[in-house]
Amino acid sequence: SSEGLRRATLLRASWFPFPFQRRETAEKPKVTFMDREEQEDDMGISAEEELMVLRQTGPQKVAMLGTRECSFQHQQEIELLSEARVARGDHIYTSGSSGTNSSVIKGALMAQRPHLLTVVLPQSFAKQDREAQALLRKCIDAGVDVQPMPEHDSLPLAEAAQRCNSKVLTQVKRLVAFASHESTVYLSLIDEAKRSGIVSTAFFLD
Repeated sequence: SSEGLRRATLLRASWFPFPFQRRETAEKPKVTFMDREEQEDDMGISAEEELMVLRQTGPQKVAMLGTRECSFQHQQEIELLSEARVARGDHIYTSGSSGTNSSVIKGALMAQRPHLLTVVLPQSFAKQDREAQALLRKCIDAGVDVQPMPEHDSLPLAEAAQRCNSKVLTQVKRLVAFASHESTVYLSLIDEAKRSGIVSTAFFLD
């Protein structure tokens, strides 16, 4: 796991300066597990700070979920954090969609520890788009636990996704969310996690 973290730090340094935050402050936020109330400037934390946190804690069950609207550079960052978490022994839970969640899956697969990745789908496998199905087949072939929910096929996708995210939260101790400041779905998810006593970290992509 230490090798994975060293590799992640090296890769992160080579990508500088692709930040998760648009605005800059004179003083960086503290490296802590911050929920939304504790983030007075609502800025989230940086990828470097998240990697530092990984070195200070033991393996955890972690949900990594976020918006579909995600730039290529942010997708690289998310893959790196996901790979680093799995490499250190964290069990990652995510959902199936483009953008953030597919990047979480790709990063976790690179760590080559498929038993530490669980993908919960909002609906049946057949309801996923072609690109998502191709990635999910790679997961299944690698031995990843993929959990479709065909019972939600009759629901609008937004409602099915919300129920899926709530189900993911019941299986973890920590949430890492990737969102914009206008992303009501994932800001609400952070609030839901807080009410359930789940430690949450927000990365804002705008």
